[in-house]
Order: sequence, then structure tokens, then C-alpha cells
Amino acid sequence: PPAQVVDLLRQVGVNVVQQSDEVLPVAEGLGLLQYSRGKRVAIISDGGGQATIASDRLSEAGLEIPELTAETQQRLRSVLFAQASVINPVDVAGSTDANPALLADCMAIVADDPNVDAVFLVGMFGGYAIRFAEDLLGGEMRGAEAMIELSRRIDKPLVIYSLYEPVKPPALRRLHESGLPVHASIEHAVKVLAALAERGLYL
Repeated sequence: PPAQVVDLLRQVGVNVVQQSDEVLPVAEGLGLLQYSRGKRVAIISDGGGQATIASDRLSEAGLEIPELTAETQQRLRSVLFAQASVINPVDVAGSTDANPALLADCMAIVADDPNVDAVFLVGMFGGYAIRFAEDLLGGEMRGAEAMIELSRRIDKPLVIYSLYEPVKPPALRRLHESGLPVHASIEHAVKVLAALAERGLYL
């Protein structure tokens, strides 16, 4: 019930919710995800426009977009096309069009970076088989399983936004089933990141 959700937010010391439609996403994130140890967020995107929007919203929320270490950037270069941007935000620049599971590899790489407190995946994961070719579904499912395993292995939150979340494709359903929520709004996802950071710093 909404009243219980609001009580939960009060109990955990989070004050980032300002709109009624933010309450449930933030409560879900606090209930399911790791808290952040700080405000530094790495963005991984399969579209430059969405990465720009995400960067703007993170900055407005008081979160930081740190520089990735040289080692992290080199590891990303080793798996992405030459035209990809390996600074933060990371833009895979078409590298994942034929292999969407590569997004999970990129998430694992940036999660290892000591400058990063949380990982934010932005784009169309879950929709590759819809947008490009049905035979990409297997890669998306492998990517989903890798993201689930990563979320259980590390102590940093993985927050995911997908343009295809309203369609509920199989890979996104699998993430939901595992306890990894997927957001249909960049703004809601950023609110979750802000709440996880605020709660982690409070603790």
C-alpha cells in the first residue's frame, strides 16, 4: 500500500522523492538493490542521446560522473569497436548491435573501477531482438543472466533503464524475476540512484 511505501522511505532516511510516480520505483530500488558507497555513477549506453540525457539528470540530482581509470578504459577498448567512447559515459557505438550480451561485459568492467560506486545501463537492452533480428534473443538472455550474476557478485548497485521496458521482452522479464528492476524512465532510474547513494552515505 502507498502509505507503507512512504513509511519505508522515511525509515531509511531518503528524501529524494518529490513526485507521486517516483515513490514505487525508489522503494523498489531500496528494497532490492545494493546501497551505493558514494555518488559516483558510471553510465553505459548504446545511444549517445540517451547518455546525454542521463548525464544531465544525474548532475541535476547531485550525483557525479567520474573519470574512469586508464586500465578500465583500456579494457573497454579491448572489447568495443574503435569508434566507441570509453570515457564516462561509455557509448558502445554499435558494438553491441550483433552481440547484446557485450553490454553485461561492459558493466562488469566498469563495476571493477575503484572510481565507480554504481553502474547505470541506459538504452534499448531487451529490445535488440525486436529492433534488429529475432536471433539476437539468445544474446540478450545470456546478457541478462550475466547481469544477474554480476549483481550478486559485487557490492555496487546496477540500475537499468530500457526504452523497451513497457513491452516486457523476455530478457527484461528475466531481470525482473531475479530482483533486478528495469525502469521505463531515465528520470525514475536516476531517482533510484540518488536514493541508493543517500542511504549508503547515511549508513
